[in-house]
Amino acid sequence: MSEDSKSSKITSLFLGEYEHLISCENVPVESRKVEKTLEISVEVDAASNLTDALRRLTLPEYLRGENQYRTKEHGLQDAVKSVQYIKYPASLFIHLKRFAYNPRTDALSKVCA
Repeated sequence: MSEDSKSSKITSLFLGEYEHLISCENVPVESRKVEKTLEISVEVDAASNLTDALRRLTLPEYLRGENQYRTKEHGLQDAVKSVQYIKYPASLFIHLKRFAYNPRTDALSKVCA
C-alpha cells in the first residue's frame, strides 16, 4: 500500500470541515474562512460533560469592547464570531483542552474538570 493510499484512507476517516464566520453588527463586513481539521478541540473547564463542551463550540462569541474585530475599511467594530461544522468525519477524534491561558497572568493553568 502506498503512502498516498494510506494517507487518503486516514483522511477519509478523520477529515472534517468547518467554517469561521465573523459578521460585523453595525457595518456590512463579513469574513468567512473554511478550514479542514482532523480533530475537534473542546474546552473542558466550563462544561459539565462532553455534550455540553461540544455544544459550546458552536455558540456565538460577541466581539465587543477591548475584543472588537478590526476591519480594513471601518477599523474596530462590534461583531459576532461563530463556527459551523460543514462536514463531520466518519470517525471523530476529540482533543480535550486541559490547559487554559490567563491573559492577566500571561500563563497557562491546568483545568480541573
